[in-house]
Amino acid sequence: MILTLPLRFAGFSLLCFGGGYILIPVLFADLVTHRGILAANEFLNLVSIAQLTPGPVGINVATYSGYLEGGAWGSFAATAGFVLPTLFLSSLAVAGLRKYHDSFFVHGLMTGVRPAAVGMISYAALLFLRLSLFGENGAALKIDWISFAIFGITLVLMLKSKISAFRLIVCGAALGALSVLL
Repeated sequence: MILTLPLRFAGFSLLCFGGGYILIPVLFADLVTHRGILAANEFLNLVSIAQLTPGPVGINVATYSGYLEGGAWGSFAATAGFVLPTLFLSSLAVAGLRKYHDSFFVHGLMTGVRPAAVGMISYAALLFLRLSLFGENGAALKIDWISFAIFGITLVLMLKSKISAFRLIVCGAALGALSVLL
């Protein structure tokens, strides 16, 4: 099992064009739907915690899910599998972009990658929205009003103020904890 982790997470890292948020739907499908390592809510919690810890979300998810599957060695294997291909390809991409930045092919590639990346990030946002506000079954009649209020306040503050994302996440966590206490 541990031997498959580097290869699996290397494959995930190759999909990271546009950032780690593109991986959220892919990781959800693998870890929740296909392998059943995590429940949907556990996955949401994992990605949420990954936002509070240093480093990109993909590395944090690889480290944690590797640990679930293989302990400390699984954590190391999944993280290494995730990081090494990205490091190699990033080095090649920087060299290539410097040399061919005016190329018609590079412009065409970026024209296609950007909207595909936005589509995948939007899917991840909708997945989070559905699971956070409506629960795992997505039942529209069972809205979690506390979560909905925290979502709305955070969205408005992100649009209208200069409060840092970290502070908003901490405040959201505090409001969620307070709501459980009450």
